Amino acid sequence: MKRYKYLLCTLILSCNLYGQDTITRRGGESLNELTKNGNKVFVDSDDKGVISHASYEIGKWGYWLVVKDLKKADFVLRFSCRSGIFNGKGYAEFLNPDNEELLLRIDQPPGIVINMNSKRGNIKRFVREIIIPRFD
Repeated sequence: MKRYKYLLCTLILSCNLYGQDTITRRGGESLNELTKNGNKVFVDSDDKGVISHASYEIGKWGYWLVVKDLKKADFVLRFSCRSGIFNGKGYAEFLNPDNEELLLRIDQPPGIVINMNSKRGNIKRFVREIIIPRFD
């Protein structure tokens, strides 16, 4: 009986770790132009902690330069994040800073966040496992 409980728990946890994200694309070529290597990104969110964690992870990656002034940005990366140990979920929107046109939306699949700070762990997972592989 213990063996089946362990197997069931392992199966449930592993299914949520790498779910499929859904993407909404608009703008076509302009997305590639705005998000190319070396461009400037303004990180935005309703939550200051999300901005801080996302800016750190993106800056550490080094593909884009994180700027604090919207006027200097080539594009805006807006995060929405709901953090929790078993329900870390959110999305990222890539926006044109001139007209706020939505160019790309990436929904993060729900998954397990193993970090003492679930918000930081959720953003770190989102950036490292979803955004970096898509643009690197």
